[in-house]
Amino acid sequence: MNPTQTRSPRSRRASAPAAVAIIYPKVGTVLRVPLRRTPTGGPQGHAQHPERQLITWFNRMAGARPGFPLQVRRILLVTAEPLCKTCHLSLARFLSRFHLADKLQLRPLVGGTAGARVATAAPCSCGCGHCGQSAGDEVNNGQHARLLNALLQDDFISDSELEDEGWWSRLKQLGQAAALTGALALGPQGAFKPVYDVAKAVAGAYEKRNKMQRTVEAAQLPARRPPGQQELGYEQEMGYEFADVAPGCASPGSARPTLRLGARGEYVRYLQCRLNFHKVNLAQPLVNDGVWGPKTQAAVRAFQQGRGLVVDAVVGPLTWGQLDAGSAVVPTVPPKTQPGGAPPTGGTDVNTVRFRNAADINNFFLARTGQDFVDWFRSKVGGRGAWVRTQAGKTYPVTMPATADVKVGFQQFWDGIPRVFNSIDINFAQFAALQSVIVNETGGTMRPIAEKVGLPGHPGLAYAFDRIGTKASYNTGQNRRALALFNDKEYVQAHGHKPLGAQLAYTKDARWGGEVYPVDSVSTSTDPAITGFVQEADFYKFRGRGYIQITWRYAYQWLVPSVQNYSGSDPVILQKKAQWQGLSLDSVATRSSNADWQALFMQSPEFALGALKIFFGKKTNSINKVRVGDWESVRMVACDVMCSKSYTTLFVQRVQQIFATLGTAPAPVGPGPGTRPGNLGPLPVPATGGSEAAMREAIVANALNMMAEPAIEAKLRGADGFRKGWQKLKGMFETAAPDYVRPGWEENNLKRSTSVSNTAGIPHWCGIFALWAHRAAGLNVGTWKIGKGISANPAFRSIPAARVKKGDIGYYNLDPATKQPFRHHFLVREVYPDGTMDTIDGNSGGTSTVRSKSRVPLRGVDLFFSAFNS
Repeated sequence: MNPTQTRSPRSRRASAPAAVAIIYPKVGTVLRVPLRRTPTGGPQGHAQHPERQLITWFNRMAGARPGFPLQVRRILLVTAEPLCKTCHLSLARFLSRFHLADKLQLRPLVGGTAGARVATAAPCSCGCGHCGQSAGDEVNNGQHARLLNALLQDDFISDSELEDEGWWSRLKQLGQAAALTGALALGPQGAFKPVYDVAKAVAGAYEKRNKMQRTVEAAQLPARRPPGQQELGYEQEMGYEFADVAPGCASPGSARPTLRLGARGEYVRYLQCRLNFHKVNLAQPLVNDGVWGPKTQAAVRAFQQGRGLVVDAVVGPLTWGQLDAGSAVVPTVPPKTQPGGAPPTGGTDVNTVRFRNAADINNFFLARTGQDFVDWFRSKVGGRGAWVRTQAGKTYPVTMPATADVKVGFQQFWDGIPRVFNSIDINFAQFAALQSVIVNETGGTMRPIAEKVGLPGHPGLAYAFDRIGTKASYNTGQNRRALALFNDKEYVQAHGHKPLGAQLAYTKDARWGGEVYPVDSVSTSTDPAITGFVQEADFYKFRGRGYIQITWRYAYQWLVPSVQNYSGSDPVILQKKAQWQGLSLDSVATRSSNADWQALFMQSPEFALGALKIFFGKKTNSINKVRVGDWESVRMVACDVMCSKSYTTLFVQRVQQIFATLGTAPAPVGPGPGTRPGNLGPLPVPATGGSEAAMREAIVANALNMMAEPAIEAKLRGADGFRKGWQKLKGMFETAAPDYVRPGWEENNLKRSTSVSNTAGIPHWCGIFALWAHRAAGLNVGTWKIGKGISANPAFRSIPAARVKKGDIGYYNLDPATKQPFRHHFLVREVYPDGTMDTIDGNSGGTSTVRSKSRVPLRGVDLFFSAFNS
């Protein structure tokens, strides 16, 4: 009987690798891959040999990272026995596909050449001589195994030594038995130094591993299968092994023990290697010595800060999860929604296809292009045409990084369609529109991110606090100012114990209410151990986060009820629910911390996806209204994120480029529900049901529809030479201000002039716009009287700010900022408990258009009017 066949599967899994492949890239960190033996003597034949396993690994690596073969400059294969000639030739042929056959070098630990044979107790099934093994060979193989294990410790044997031909020759001449049994006794003076170093490395590694196993809690050890239960098959076992492989980082095992300052051992060594891989911002890379000292402590804190984790310098499950993530860890177990399943509903026609998850999307693109979406986008769309960003005269490609983690993020995001949309499936335009937003807002990573801070002249916290060119200060606008918070009893109670709390609590320094950070008196560091009290102010706490960079206090408050009313099992959300239960929205915003919001956005995919649904729902619900071929519905998605003309125009061009590059054009759509042909825009929305709530909703819907293309820009000329949006203005005046519509008015005042004043062209039309939205909703509120305001209309009555609701009209007599005469009317879109509101303003901005404003304080408005009695 073949003695190898009599070993238990578990003993084979626990044994050392049969070979080690060392991959030298042109740039970057060396990869060391253990190649373990599989059950032998059976029908697998040559498939069990290490060289075949290297082919499998290389194939997977090339699939996960398409540019990987081009980065390889040399492959060193170290084996504990001579190579099988058949497998050696197969490996060489395989590598020749990538022009790497001449880059392969062999380092057998025993004598002989490829194809040589050793004596065996019984023949193997494939005839190569590997599979059978005599009892006398067990001792030698144990010694070889120890050396192979030592090779995986890249800080014991340097990469330059492994490449040195002479090093291996001298090591072989001295003999492995002497190296591993007598070298330590001889000491560094009596034994050849490389041999002594190997022996010392082996002894040290075994001692450290044994010590680590004694300190790991039983609950953290990997579970063993019951006796007799079938072991994992070859593919799963190799997937498990490869998942532990990272450039230069050999994981000690599947356990992830909690580590902190003072820890030692192989897991600390692995931690240090992973921190180096993630390029933690340190003056020098960490030395992988397995000892957690001050430098490792600083690196862990920096890593946690950068990933939005709680900065406690303790490596627990959440920190391990972020450390193990990234392009270094190549996933080898197929995801549940891997392409290759049933095609999506609607086939491969962009006009009819419906997507339920990431697999549907990838199957669609595989059928049409032969590539999944990420690969197709990278190779055909990203960095081309509209997918280029221009800044300060330089252009930058907007694309998706070539990492395996991007595909994982893509799958995770689009498997959450029901969490983001109001349906279980979506059309192609909905996918293309939201995907374009996410690529732009996350840098193509498909992961929630937090807005980075720091620029020359505006370091750290000062970046968020200062007004920089067109970038608004986060300390003003729609956030509470730091000065007000530092003098707020609730804020001081929640955060006063943090660094700088004793210095700044109840400060009277007026600079904290402005837009220039007091850099001369307070640090700008983003380390909470230095500026913790300052960081909890709105300007930094409510900066951009998530898939679309949700910003400002009011938008974060939109998300609080989803946490307080949560009924699922996500541990991060449940923890915050317990903290925030029973608090008002304003109290949660004041008491919550940066760490709270970082954990929700970065560690809870369920929260990050749900935040999108809430955000768009609070805006115009645009992502649920997108139709294939309706570019205005696509533009509204961009407008919900940032409603500037340049952004929305570029956004539509990017979505159109996706359609065009795919080689298809959407079927043209006629006027959608509620739209009119030509340039008249949407039809008025009448109230349905007759209730006051329905009427208020219809008023707001009419006002929002006036923002649709073609936009009104009453101070500009269009391509036809007339005032932009004159057709919409004509309908508005005919409905709400017919006294202005006189013979010759349309040609002379409305179309040919671009003046907006009460003496020429057309009058200031903000109040006419608000009145039109009411009349279009079916309310009998009369018409606009020339020279009069809304107060002259008997259908409206003045109401206090405390009773304002959506659909009411506000009026500024003076500009709140300049205190100059303003006389401006607007519609109220939404009212919030914190005393702010969203508005829709006609005759607004430099071009005299219709636009929406968010979180405007009610207290600065002079008068409110309502057509309702409630």
